[in-house]
Amino acid sequence: MVLPEWLDSDAWKGYLAMRKKIKRPLTDYAMTLAIRKLEQMRVEGQDIQAVLEQSIFNSWIGLFPVKGTAQNEPDAAQAWHQLREAIRHQKPPTGAVLQAANAIGGFHRLSEATSFEIERKEADFKRAYKQGAH
Repeated sequence: MVLPEWLDSDAWKGYLAMRKKIKRPLTDYAMTLAIRKLEQMRVEGQDIQAVLEQSIFNSWIGLFPVKGTAQNEPDAAQAWHQLREAIRHQKPPTGAVLQAANAIGGFHRLSEATSFEIERKEADFKRAYKQGAH
């Protein structure tokens, strides 16, 4: 199974190993569902590594949001999602999301880029967002 770039492979392997150790391994389809759930939590602002580590530490079968990590101000993953939606709808973002977009070349330049070029900017955007856009 190919993991999404945003999913830390060590944390994922640790979660799978814990599930195997407690005799509740994931099927291939269950892994797909778990990754979908993690993607949704990521969009909602959860730190995915923290979600996985929480489940590993507590030997939980499921994946649950870490309390206190999603806040009123979007984290970098939420901000990236907001930027992608703004590009898709050709409507400039506002506030800290716009500031971070400007830090990596500007919204209008990003809106003219290909999907591949935009994905390559994700890490730069998140770094700019964390360093002072909010």
